[in-house]
Amino acid sequence: MSETKIPAIPEPPQGALYGFLSAVKNAVEVRLGLRGDKLDRAVTLRELFSSGVITGISGGISAPVSSGSAWGYTLAVPPVDLTPPPAPTSLTTGATWSQIFLEWDWGTYSNHDVTEIWRRQVGTDPAVNYGTCSFDGEAYSDGCQMVASPSGKVWQDNVGDIVNATGDGQEYYYWVRLKSSAGVTGDPYPSAAAGILGTLTKDPAHALALLNDALTANEIKLGAIGSSELAIDAVIANKIAANAVTVSKILNGAINSDKIAANAVTAGQIATNAITADKILAGSVSATKIATDAITAGKIATNAITANKILAGAVTTNKILAGAIDASKITAGAITSDKILAGAVTANKLLATDIYSVTMQSTNYSAGTSGWNIDKGGNAEFNSGTFRGTLSVKSATSGARMEMTNSTLRVYDSAGTLRVKIGDLS
Repeated sequence: MSETKIPAIPEPPQGALYGFLSAVKNAVEVRLGLRGDKLDRAVTLRELFSSGVITGISGGISAPVSSGSAWGYTLAVPPVDLTPPPAPTSLTTGATWSQIFLEWDWGTYSNHDVTEIWRRQVGTDPAVNYGTCSFDGEAYSDGCQMVASPSGKVWQDNVGDIVNATGDGQEYYYWVRLKSSAGVTGDPYPSAAAGILGTLTKDPAHALALLNDALTANEIKLGAIGSSELAIDAVIANKIAANAVTVSKILNGAINSDKIAANAVTAGQIATNAITADKILAGSVSATKIATDAITAGKIATNAITANKILAGAVTTNKILAGAIDASKITAGAITSDKILAGAVTANKLLATDIYSVTMQSTNYSAGTSGWNIDKGGNAEFNSGTFRGTLSVKSATSGARMEMTNSTLRVYDSAGTLRVKIGDLS
């Protein structure tokens, strides 16, 4: 179709109609773009057709343009793809103690916009199935709600450090649903009746609390702690709290002559009246050794028998009857840290079985508050700890365990299957 030529409008003649015709001429020239601002120029159907805005023109000019008339034009509106997106093909979760990580995938489709993330928190009512979702928009009648709409295939849910009533990490069910650029949503994955569970791991404080009961007598083999396991001078007076070593903590026969260093027990280590008649085995001091009535209470002044009164080597093992000194002969609390010479009790003075029945603790120990403590049952309490190898926390019943190194945290179920891996994923 050839373009219609518009002749130039001549200057109107002088006369009564000059003003009117001049105004008409100016208006037409503005619309033709011959004068004034180009933004005020009229756009023709030909220009719309050439630019692709309309796709066809039919009819004459005797009737107004109308979509219902015998002539008109067709707008070139791009087609809209209203095909529902496919359901995603997978959804997996991973977690720390404050975040749950989601990753999903989908088949090929051309007009993807976003992925809707739906979440429902697991509650405490045993009658409620928290693994279902109604997908009811913003009503959230069942507590399942859309929490994010990322465009990619991964998302991090920062739910915070939440621990449930049992001390375990809070649980959530998740679903993903694709949405196209036309605003059409597809089916969710997984189905609305079976969400994918994501569980926060235990808070580090709870994991450390478990360690207090993790090491018990059952976990330490008899004889496992011997002289080779204790450094020289590792156990000294200031490492043992006052009254920490009592009669019930010392195995019968555990302390004998080869356990006490020469000159370890001196007058300064024995409290006044610490050695009384009930501490000396009957018959151990016989008449052949002491004249009748030679030694009586009235004959010995206070502090009369001191270290410099006893000849070196005078009291030897063959002078003390086997079993003469046992727990029942020593008053509870009689042997305290200030009674034992620094360095007197060393690793080579202790049998492998000597320590398992003794509680060791720092001098400032206060249960749940300060200091450290290792009791005879294998329980321990510390403030902080440094582990250079692998820390393994294992269930004594199911076999499930958690392993922690300086770069990786792994959680295995009772079948030994790795369920969570955080940190170095190589």
